[in-house]
Amino acid sequence: MENDKLKIVVLGAGYASLSFLKSLSHEMLKKAQIKLITNNPYHYFSVLLHEVAVGNMDKNATVELKKALPKEVELVVDTVTEIKQNEVITKNSSFGFDKLIVGLGFNSEFFNIKGADTNSLTCGNYKEALAIKERIASLLTTKTSKGEKVDIAICGGGFSGVELVSSLAQKVCEDKKLPKDSVNIYCIEAMPDIIAAFPKELINVAKKRLDELGVILKTDHKILEIKQDSITCDYKGSEVSIKTDLAIWLVGVKGNAVIGNSPILESARNRVAVTKTLNAPRFNHIFIVGDCSFVKDDNDKPLPPTAQLAIQQGKYLAREFTNIIEGKSLNEFKFISKGMICSLGEDFAIGVGADPKKLYIGKGPMLLKRNIIEAYWRYKVGGMSRLLKG
Repeated sequence: MENDKLKIVVLGAGYASLSFLKSLSHEMLKKAQIKLITNNPYHYFSVLLHEVAVGNMDKNATVELKKALPKEVELVVDTVTEIKQNEVITKNSSFGFDKLIVGLGFNSEFFNIKGADTNSLTCGNYKEALAIKERIASLLTTKTSKGEKVDIAICGGGFSGVELVSSLAQKVCEDKKLPKDSVNIYCIEAMPDIIAAFPKELINVAKKRLDELGVILKTDHKILEIKQDSITCDYKGSEVSIKTDLAIWLVGVKGNAVIGNSPILESARNRVAVTKTLNAPRFNHIFIVGDCSFVKDDNDKPLPPTAQLAIQQGKYLAREFTNIIEGKSLNEFKFISKGMICSLGEDFAIGVGADPKKLYIGKGPMLLKRNIIEAYWRYKVGGMSRLLKG
């Protein structure tokens, strides 16, 4: 009987949740009643949001969930507001569960910096990326037609910030309609270097690449305030102001606000320090994955919340699905790094292999990212038809 089946609720349609659902066998799918609750009827490729934001990609960065999900999974489009011990509260309803998988993604972290939340745009989801695209297009059209310069600042020199600023700079460089030197593009970073997760050799390559693209790099600039027309920074003890028509905030992220709004979950910055089996502490029937989870490696170092980590978490839960249903002990989750690639425009990237001594520079890692890594996920989620569209 359908009502006798184990009730499994999955929250969010990001990499972790879809990796879990798409990795389940047909036999496993039939053993439970599974609902996916998400606030959009589509999955977006978050690793491509920087390309959406600069106009290189639009609908190809999304896939319709009804077409992507296994037929046994019920899709519920609603907004989650709170997680209780055996119930999920949404804007329009509530859902009981026996097992819960929380993959709600992240929110931008503003660190209480004055004006950051009101005077900047964020690029944390598909709609926000489209808003940036429209704002940039409007600025370039209205200001350059009057002979005025456009000043755009990317706040944050981490992975996402560098990918966005390099894509934007290349787009501007190649736009023949724009008057020469009509756009200033800044990358503002509080630390002495950008993309600190990469080795120094690759950081230097990235800095050279940004310089070639015309990016004005401002390291050691700690943002104090964002105003409507400028950004105030502390630069080695002195206060400086950078004129800007648009500030894009990519300084940091925290887990989804729903985590903080759910008293049963112990969290810091809306991220739950999960157990070795990805459970929320004290609750063996609740699993936290993706950006809402705080995970450490075997050396007790925090793992950055990446798509790679989220996908592996989803696959792990799918492998353990029988044990989850039967209430048996689970094997521990182990993250295996496959390296990382940071794009620096449409045709150039830097990368570190699974062996951290192996470094990659140029078109090779970019081709690897597009034609293997991104293509794999397109196929995994949307099948062959979605792969061919990409």
